Amino acid sequence: MILRKHLGISIAAAGLIAMAIFFRLGYVGASDVITDEASLGFRAIGLIDFDATIHQPSPWEWANILSSWMRLSMHDHPPLFFIIQHFSLKILGENTIALRLPSAIFGILSAYLIYSITKKLFDEKTAMVAGALSSANVYLIWVSRIGLQESTLIFFFLLSIYFFLKSFSDERFFILCGICVGLSWLTKYTAFILAPIFLTYFIIFDRQYFRNKFFWAGVALALAIFSPVLLYNYRLYLAFGHFDFQFSYVFGQNVAQWQIQPGKEEFKNILDKFFSIFINLKNGLSPAFAGLLLATMVYFFHNIITNRNKNKIFLLLALIFLFLEYIVIGPSQRFLSAIIPFFIIIISCSIIDVYNSIQKFARIAMWKYAFTLLLFLFFVYEAIFSYQTNITMQPKHYYSKDIASHYSYSGYQNLDQWLTDEIQNKKPRFSFDLSYIFLKDISIKTNEKYNRGNFKDEGILFVYDENMNEQSSLWIMHRLMIYHNWPVLASKQYYNAIQKNGDDYYKKLGFEKIYLIKKDPETLGKKFSLEGKNIDDLISYLNISGSEPYILKNSQGKKSFSIYSL
Repeated sequence: MILRKHLGISIAAAGLIAMAIFFRLGYVGASDVITDEASLGFRAIGLIDFDATIHQPSPWEWANILSSWMRLSMHDHPPLFFIIQHFSLKILGENTIALRLPSAIFGILSAYLIYSITKKLFDEKTAMVAGALSSANVYLIWVSRIGLQESTLIFFFLLSIYFFLKSFSDERFFILCGICVGLSWLTKYTAFILAPIFLTYFIIFDRQYFRNKFFWAGVALALAIFSPVLLYNYRLYLAFGHFDFQFSYVFGQNVAQWQIQPGKEEFKNILDKFFSIFINLKNGLSPAFAGLLLATMVYFFHNIITNRNKNKIFLLLALIFLFLEYIVIGPSQRFLSAIIPFFIIIISCSIIDVYNSIQKFARIAMWKYAFTLLLFLFFVYEAIFSYQTNITMQPKHYYSKDIASHYSYSGYQNLDQWLTDEIQNKKPRFSFDLSYIFLKDISIKTNEKYNRGNFKDEGILFVYDENMNEQSSLWIMHRLMIYHNWPVLASKQYYNAIQKNGDDYYKKLGFEKIYLIKKDPETLGKKFSLEGKNIDDLISYLNISGSEPYILKNSQGKKSFSIYSL
């Protein structure tokens, strides 16, 4: 009987792991790069603090010569995620799978950690429910399928909590806890919230740990791991009179170059942030999950008041401090993903509490099976909702619009592949001069790579539609220019140049092939500014509107880009 029970648990656990893997790795490279993952990935390729934006320049652009301390961090984020992504891109190549693979791996591991933490706090049955919910949750799947820091952050966040809980039975785990806390800080600053969660729990229940040598060893290790960022900010302050993008905002430093602050301007005030927490959660979660969460939270708070369970109070502390953090920094969808594991654990322990009560007061097998069936149907509902939101490339009727808005299948992936095929085994005959010394260094190393290999010399110029999505053009077009030396111009730049110097200006410079890439009106365009008409004016000026361009189509078979060969 015991053997059969363990075999059943093992089969169920294997199924949940398989589902977590499918939801996080299935078609992970299919969607276009249209979010901040472009900026992160672009910088991760060469570990440079530069992403070609005029709104948020970095200290690398202010200095004539790079100092060694400038490589200790990025101007807006700590460095760990960039380093992890760098190796993924270096090993697997510059593609969307490599861009997102670290997030997917950490997402799978996080699903297992939610199971492990729940088992540590409660029992196997509760952990299985939490494992099922985490494997199919729409939020956790989303952050695992996109090249942002959140999936990596959640992993180190949960691993810190796991070792924190383990340290109560073996205080040596404080050392591992400290290491993971340091790594979470080195991933994203929002992980600082771990400190007040842990410290408040100690103050309430276990103050003797403040005298524990392993605890302080863990604190020292966390600070040591995070010390490169501290040194970076210290040197940044000495050189330019302010801290990095995030710390300068926290400390109220007015940095002239960083007046535009995307994300921080999304919410008007504290009251707006407070209500937006609930609005964004509702818009991101499935209706069933949101309804169950509301019901279980009522039960959870009532249960804490009556029973004062230490483990549930720990979960409550995590919720309180995360909510306070969102009120300070704003509850953007990506930030809210960090609170989802705690919601899942609370739902799971509440469900099992109710299940145990049913077994206790209604000793009828039918109740047990009915409850299990309802739980199974809810899980299936969540899985379908998450599949519709995160994976399917077809038009949807049942999905989270807020989360799906971070995906696009407009055809940028196909454009990236076309460009990759076009330059395969080729090297540029001409390259444009780059503004900064560190970019020129990259260009020199790229030319050395070309000279060592067997590449065909080609005089190609790529002209792209300035109405393309900004993040997509950074990842596709600017990457081509910065890391591979291919000459690339926005259509407005090209139009201005030939109006000034003649239609054959670039032909005279030696370019044999000039490709003009025009975005279809239905293809996703600019996010941060209005689209212009320069591309249409250019096509009219060149009198090529009647010619037959090469057509690229998106995943639905619709035209996405027209490529004219001039």
